[in-house]
Amino acid sequence: MKARFFPFTVSQRVHLDIRVGEHDLDAAITQAKDKVNEVSFKLEHLIEQIEQIVKEQNYQRDREEKFRMTSEDTNSNVLWMRNLGSTSPAPEAQSRNH
Repeated sequence: MKARFFPFTVSQRVHLDIRVGEHDLDAAITQAKDKVNEVSFKLEHLIEQIEQIVKEQNYQRDREEKFRMTSEDTNSNVLWMRNLGSTSPAPEAQSRNH
């Protein structure tokens, strides 16, 4: 560029780097973000699996509690019937009396 009023030549060089939008400064940053996203996805999957396991354990506990209560009721009824049977005369004694 020549100046009109100066007897010597003036030159300038201007470098413009215009970036529009999102630009990563480094490929390592992109890789790190991808790795974080991958780990985040795996973590969410593991959390879902843990929640499912907890649900299954609670279901199993409920079933075991119902089974235990049924077993205790059955044992109680068997004991009651046994005690009831021991208070009545034996079947052989009843047949001899007739």
